[in-house]
Amino acid sequence: MKVLDGRIRFAGSPGAAVEASVRHVTGPARGEAGAAAAASNAHDEISKATRPTRLTVARDCQTVLPTAAKNLGQISRKEDRDVKKLASLAAVGAVVLLVAAAVAVAAVLDSYKVSATMKAGNETPTPTGVKASAKGSFTGSYTESKTGGTLKWKLTFSGLTGQATAAHIHKGKPGVAGPVIVPLCGPCSSGQSGTMKISKAVIKVLESHDAYVNVHTSKNQGGEIRGSVKVTGS
Repeated sequence: MKVLDGRIRFAGSPGAAVEASVRHVTGPARGEAGAAAAASNAHDEISKATRPTRLTVARDCQTVLPTAAKNLGQISRKEDRDVKKLASLAAVGAVVLLVAAAVAVAAVLDSYKVSATMKAGNETPTPTGVKASAKGSFTGSYTESKTGGTLKWKLTFSGLTGQATAAHIHKGKPGVAGPVIVPLCGPCSSGQSGTMKISKAVIKVLESHDAYVNVHTSKNQGGEIRGSVKVTGS
């Protein structure tokens, strides 16, 4: 506070000077009263001078605080939406993985192995002139599809009376001659293999254990060696 030309100067609101008029007084008593009056007047002047600033701060608070709160609320809601979106994506990803795993398992379970051990004693009608050493094997696998399946096979044999003229998969129980359902080869050589499509009907016969494989020769055109087909994995 400074007294200049009978006035008191105070530091007021930012950069402003607040001045309070002071009456000229003389003597100690009047000087004390004058100082008190000057202080009171200065207080009033300061209040008047800083009131607009206080009102502005209050208005700014009323404007800024709700806006800040609103923005924070929007940010929070956006974060919630993002979290929910991530959770949904994670759930979808989990479902996709489960479906893929189920498909993979199904693919493995739909693959089956087939086999047959062939010899002359299993053939019907009984072949003639066959050596005791005549034998053969049929191995392979098939994979099912919606319309049927794919069969991969291999045929080996030895000790036959002559050239193998044909080999087939037939429908029939042991001891019964049945119709051909899958022609394998003709003429055939030992160690021969192949891949072919098979129908749902053929798969049903195989899985019913109602099929056999045989190898034919010129001497035994009805079949020289034969074996029932076994299916594993079904």
